[in-house]
Amino acid sequence: MRSWRSRLLGTLIVYAAGFATAVYALAPAESAGATRKPGTKATAPADEWKARSEQYAMAAGVGLRQFVSFAEEKALQASEALQNKLAEKQRGSGK
Repeated sequence: MRSWRSRLLGTLIVYAAGFATAVYALAPAESAGATRKPGTKATAPADEWKARSEQYAMAAGVGLRQFVSFAEEKALQASEALQNKLAEKQRGSGK
């Protein structure tokens, strides 16, 4: 049977390893421009990647705006339908 101290130590080691991994993964990397000379072919793929990511971001933004407008329309339609049903119910119970 393991003691509570060894369990605590094992848990802390695993936690510290996870935290160190997260810090390593989120740390900013050196930019390609700082290590290479500008105008070389090595920087071209980075520029292409940046342009493609901007295009994807714009497309996602347009899609999100379309979704929000669609959701607003459907919410208004649902609200009107519920109001009509409630009005019908109130008229029916008032008789």
